Amino acid sequence: MLISLAVPYVSKSQREAARNLMIDQKFIDDLKQIKSDHSALRRKLQILSESQLRTLSKLVGMPLGSKNNSMEIRTQLIQSLEAEDFWRRISGTPRGVGPSAGPGKKKDDEQGGAH
Repeated sequence: MLISLAVPYVSKSQREAARNLMIDQKFIDDLKQIKSDHSALRRKLQILSESQLRTLSKLVGMPLGSKNNSMEIRTQLIQSLEAEDFWRRISGTPRGVGPSAGPGKKKDDEQGGAH
């Protein structure tokens, strides 16, 4: 009988490198830069320990249950980071329009629209 188990493999050198990785705003900005590339995002998060994933979740404002394991946290982080692009694809709204467009965005009534 042959049993195969397919899991993402993280080498010892990758774990060592991740141990010294700072989970800070720069790391979050790096993740946001690659959020449209699901594979790259997963690879970047795959090497993080559960403690690092929890820290990252806290920094991005994502609530977690105390019993969430690293796989669940990683999946939730990916979904959270990809959420804006996901909803833009569904709604057909181009980038630069919507709530994250920034302070230059005005409501209809501020632009002289219907009251």
